[in-house]
Amino acid sequence: MPDIVKSRGPGTHDPLKVSKEKWFFKKGILQEATPLGEILDQMTEVDVYIKGSNALDPQGNVGVLFANPAGGGGTIGKVMAARRKKKFHVILPIGIEKLIPVTIEKACHAAGFKKVGNAMGIPSGLFPVSGEKIDETDALFRLFGVESTPISAGGLAGAEGSILQSQFI
Repeated sequence: MPDIVKSRGPGTHDPLKVSKEKWFFKKGILQEATPLGEILDQMTEVDVYIKGSNALDPQGNVGVLFANPAGGGGTIGKVMAARRKKKFHVILPIGIEKLIPVTIEKACHAAGFKKVGNAMGIPSGLFPVSGEKIDETDALFRLFGVESTPISAGGLAGAEGSILQSQFI
């Protein structure tokens, strides 16, 4: 079974004290907290890194925000550099509600590091990420073999941010 890594993320606590902890499964067993560098050193071409994403463009390209006061592409920059060397798989789950009306390339250029200085109180940027994007439409096809088309977005009474899809069997 391939190893799977997923960030536990900042949750609701102080984003300036973001957790460095990752979920790291080896042979299906959750491992003790391990620094990202050690995890990346262990990864091979049969392993999988799962990374939540922040932006999706109409062509299916994905971007991830990074916020590292020192720059350098943040955590995602380290992951993508390791991926180029080690050829492990990257899965990018993303909701269609994160669709932006411009290309990821254009958004990354507009969000050049430190151009977005007030996001969560630290300098931020947008990093283009390659991997296997999986949104709701992809999931419906993979799980049930149905094709679907997003036909509206937004909602009320707790459905804010929802996406309505028409399904075709």
